[in-house]
Amino acid sequence: MVKNLLFHESIDAMALKIGVSGSSGKASKPALKKAFELGKEIALKKWILVTGGCDGIPFAAVLGAKSAGGKTIAVSPAKNKKKHQEKFNYPAKCFDEWIFCEKGKLERNIAFVRECDVVIFAGGRIGTLNELAIAVSIGKNIGLLKGCGGVAENCEKILKIAETFEKEKIVSSHVPAKLVEKIVKKLGKN
Repeated sequence: MVKNLLFHESIDAMALKIGVSGSSGKASKPALKKAFELGKEIALKKWILVTGGCDGIPFAAVLGAKSAGGKTIAVSPAKNKKKHQEKFNYPAKCFDEWIFCEKGKLERNIAFVRECDVVIFAGGRIGTLNELAIAVSIGKNIGLLKGCGGVAENCEKILKIAETFEKEKIVSSHVPAKLVEKIVKKLGKN
C-alpha cells in the first residue's frame, strides 16, 4: 500500500505502531543483531514496525520483523519508491506500506515520529537526535535499546542537559525482549 499522506489509516488501525530510530548506514554487528532481535520481538507482539525507510539499524529491525511475519511501514523522505532508492540509496524491499513525505529528511523525521505510538532509539547520530527531540517535544513514549552506542546510549544525559524530559515516558534495556516487555508494562497492552 502506498500513501502520500502524513496521517492515514494504517495496515491495522488497532495495532500499536512501534518506531525504530537509529544509525543508518554503517553500524556494528552487535548493534545490527540487537536491532534484528528487536524487530522480531515487535512482530511477535503483533505490533507494526515503523522506520524512516533507511538502511542500518532501522532496516535490521525490519528484517527481524519480517522473519517473524511482522508488518512494516516505511516513512520515506522521497516522493516515490524510485526516488527513495535513487536519491537516498535506501532499501525498498520488505515494507508492507509506504508513506512518502516528498520534502526530505527533516519532514520525514517529523512524519515518522508522529506515525508511532512509541519510538525506540538504538545507536544513532544527528538524524536520530533530531527524531529524539521531536519525540520529546510531542510527548511520545520512548524506548532505549542500550549497547548500540550513539544517541541512544546518551539519551538520558542529553535530555537532562536540555531540561526537557519526562522520565516516566522512557524505558530502557540492553536486551530487546526485555525492552519490549517494559513497553508492554508501560502501555498496559500486549
